[in-house]
Amino acid sequence: MPYRSVLGARAQRWIGLDRPIAAAGRPAADVFGAATALPFKKECFDVVLCTQVLEHIPTPLALFEQAHEVLRPGGFLVLTTPQTNPLHEEPNDYFRFTIYGLKFLAVQTRFHVIQAHPLGGAIATLGQMLVWHLGWMERFPVLGRPMAAAARASASWLALQLDPLSHRYGGGAEKDTINWLLVAQKLV
Repeated sequence: MPYRSVLGARAQRWIGLDRPIAAAGRPAADVFGAATALPFKKECFDVVLCTQVLEHIPTPLALFEQAHEVLRPGGFLVLTTPQTNPLHEEPNDYFRFTIYGLKFLAVQTRFHVIQAHPLGGAIATLGQMLVWHLGWMERFPVLGRPMAAAARASASWLALQLDPLSHRYGGGAEKDTINWLLVAQKLV
């Protein structure tokens, strides 16, 4: 539940759900279960926050259906998912999503898309790809880890500084983004 500190007092109640075992070990969650079979009553939540989960679900439509079922009428689904990402948490890494695929899933499950926003433009995406693939530097004796850390920090900083330039050419943020943020509302 990495967002508890971010939401703070803005959330009256917070219930975190996760798998019993994740790639990083046992997660800190209130409830353990599957996003495609939520163990909650119908229409009991105002918001479902789902970050970087959809790509790990073999049936993504089922996640949208479950979110729709547990949301009250007018409730919101806030979801992030990658468009560009190397394989991770294998073998449970199934998909990458374009905005068109996300909107399709939302509409199929009777959500109204409020916002669809790219998270990172083309330059940030290139920088992130470089950062993900610098692990080979860690194999150098003695200086490998500090050298890799410095290279990752430098590449990240430079990509973030230059990323606003992505918007200057056609679709530089929308076509080549790292992630998507989707905010959708359950139709009443």
